Amino acid sequence: MITRRALLAAGAVGALQLAGCGGSDPRLGTARRALVRRSVAIDYASLYAPIEDVRRLVAARAAAVGAAVTFSDDAAGVDAQVANLRRWTGEEGGFKAIAIAAFDPAAVDPVAAAAIRRGVRIVSYVTPLAHRSAAIAVDHARAGRLLAEHAARAGRGAVLLVRPAATATPDPFAPGFAPAEAAIRAVLGDRVVAAVAAQGQADGAEAIGAALRANPRIRTVLAWNDLTALAAADALGTATGYAGGLGSPALTGRAGLRALAADTSLRCLVAPRLADLAAALVDVPLALARGRPTAGRTVPLHVLTRSTRAAVRAFAADYTR
Repeated sequence: MITRRALLAAGAVGALQLAGCGGSDPRLGTARRALVRRSVAIDYASLYAPIEDVRRLVAARAAAVGAAVTFSDDAAGVDAQVANLRRWTGEEGGFKAIAIAAFDPAAVDPVAAAAIRRGVRIVSYVTPLAHRSAAIAVDHARAGRLLAEHAARAGRGAVLLVRPAATATPDPFAPGFAPAEAAIRAVLGDRVVAAVAAQGQADGAEAIGAALRANPRIRTVLAWNDLTALAAADALGTATGYAGGLGSPALTGRAGLRALAADTSLRCLVAPRLADLAAALVDVPLALARGRPTAGRTVPLHVLTRSTRAAVRAFAADYTR
């Protein structure tokens, strides 16, 4: 595998040669140091949608602020991520700042701790790390409270929760639903009568349908992501049902936004904008690479309903489909 250090050196050599300078010119070191100071690495969970939109928005932000971004290309999963991070944070890695969406924080933390000791800045993305220089965070508890408060006003009947399902490859964003669920239960109390687990629309339809048949009093379903919220809307129908969902951390595409505007039971989505998450993925590690202290960024949340049309259009602009 070609290391970032080698790529940076090669890039600097190429730039100076184009300017008519030889490889021994002292400006080579200056150019390379300048490139390192604007270079950031992102080890993102590329298994999960909407990775192509994330890459596109990150590239746009990087161009706007003069950053050079490298995304991980390792296979999804804990072992591959840890191996990639060891390369990136090792002696030949060449990065000063790396943002990480950890599949398994317990596996990543020792690598992060060693990297920080060597002077590499580590930025945790959504899933917290014990060893980090800064954090890009989403306030999951507040997201759950906002969704529950809307459901308390607009929803009826008993409440079903849809939690993340266990998957063969850990979902780095699934743990965020635990504080959201606690906040939902604090607002809705004994209206919450059941919970099921699902990841997407197909398994969500099966699990939610079974729960509705078992308890006809359930007319409100609050889901951990937009895909299972869409499944809930289909299962509830359009008469008196209420389906709501959270971002995980972002929405996966425009489908939920279209459903909000249509005559469906999907009444509310609470999530950060994908563009804001992408900007944080560039801005926070770039500040650290440039030697500027930062604790990170908590990305703003938005409550999307049929009446927030301008916000829904802004969200939709972040996605290609």
